[in-house]
Amino acid sequence: MRLTPLALLATLCSAPLVAEDAPRAKVQLFGERTSFNKSPVLFVVEGGQTYTTEDQPKDQTSWGLRLSLGIDEAATWNVELAVRAKKKSALTYSGPVSPTLTADFTQEGFEYGWWGPGVSYALKLGPAVALSAGLDLRVERLTAFMPAGVVVAEGYSETTIYDRPWARAALTFTLPVSARIKPQVGVEGSVALIRKKVKTYSTTQYVDAEDMRRGLAPQSAFSFFAGVTF
Repeated sequence: MRLTPLALLATLCSAPLVAEDAPRAKVQLFGERTSFNKSPVLFVVEGGQTYTTEDQPKDQTSWGLRLSLGIDEAATWNVELAVRAKKKSALTYSGPVSPTLTADFTQEGFEYGWWGPGVSYALKLGPAVALSAGLDLRVERLTAFMPAGVVVAEGYSETTIYDRPWARAALTFTLPVSARIKPQVGVEGSVALIRKKVKTYSTTQYVDAEDMRRGLAPQSAFSFFAGVTF
């Protein structure tokens, strides 16, 4: 097919419109506040009665990065990849675990971080506001540790990888400072769709290490984010 000069001019003039409607990419930096689950860490049996001790790590605030790519012309459907940096916090319980025993878990720590792919759908509420819902498959890294010299000279740490789906909802505000590159800010809440229930034992013992780490894993998080779409 031979293009006439008029047809070629029309093709060149329409190219920017096609590029403008193409799927847009997003880069977001977020700060996440994570609250951990309270879960059994020790069972003590005395006089035929079981006493359960629960604990949880202190809340954490860490940063993360999310990359997003629209897969339709309006960028309402997006595929994403995110990572949240690892952060350490101490356990919180110190006190009685039975009528005759006490324990102090505050020198033990918990390190948490995650990464994973996701998908989201954005509903525009106006020219500068969007409400989005998403689903992540997060690969969560849960590490319980104790500093050197507390119980053993060299200290110890044990890690569990926990794969879980998370549901997300976000409110995003876009600042129209440019036709192509636009800053964004927003807030997001997320909840885990799976929770580990720790088993009760009939003898005095610590909870199974894998179960304990999964039991302490967070069930919700809240974040603020800022980024650009282009």
